[in-house]
Amino acid sequence: MDWSAFEYPINSALRRLTDECNYGRVTDDGSIERTDEYPLEDLLDTCTYDRVYFSQEGQHDEQSWIFVVRKRCAENQFLYIAFDAWCDYTGFHCRGKIDVLYADDLAFLCKNGTEPFVRARVSEMRANEIFLCSTFGEHIADKILKRLV
Repeated sequence: MDWSAFEYPINSALRRLTDECNYGRVTDDGSIERTDEYPLEDLLDTCTYDRVYFSQEGQHDEQSWIFVVRKRCAENQFLYIAFDAWCDYTGFHCRGKIDVLYADDLAFLCKNGTEPFVRARVSEMRANEIFLCSTFGEHIADKILKRLV
């Protein structure tokens, strides 16, 4: 995937251009736990993403920059990340919000993510069942889809 459309919001998050930059692990109760486990720089290293589940290019004052991805941490160990960034026409330095949520399981992230955009993408993921089946195989895709609802 070409990440150039996300360069501005990612760099804004890394430079903490907005006071509202929330990131952390999604917990069982749906809250965000901020830990030193994964620094923001590691979470937003697009070179380590090996699968993109959803992406939406944003526009100042119109729609958010959103992506849901899988990051390879080690052999057979993955982290699922949801990114949502919005700013007004002047940019993140004036008025904006960035959320970076992560979990060890895609279904858990979608089901327990506190931000509505993650849950809203569940229906799109369900609609994309053919992609899930071709990517994971029917058996695993079925498990993912059942856990998302």
